[in-house]
Amino acid sequence: MAHKLMYEAYDSSRAEDLVRSYEKALSLADRMPEREFLLLQVRFYRFCRYQDGFAKMSEAGLPAETIERLKPKTPGEVLPVLERLAALYPGFQAASPTS
Repeated sequence: MAHKLMYEAYDSSRAEDLVRSYEKALSLADRMPEREFLLLQVRFYRFCRYQDGFAKMSEAGLPAETIERLKPKTPGEVLPVLERLAALYPGFQAASPTS
């Protein structure tokens, strides 16, 4: 959870630190509640798609292979994550990652 919180605390201009924390949180997914893990993935998707995350990661000098292995990055990759969240928490009212 600490790495998830660190990910959320980093400003998007600190893409290298943000990605390092995101990768560490993903590697420890079995130590956090599923909902938190899924929300982390949705937040990263939002960063990539709507906050110029790809450009910021490239500008920070992150290797293309590092960027490539991070998920989810496309609507097709995030859809199962959103469907799982909806199944787990049908009454949860959150902003859509595409809004």
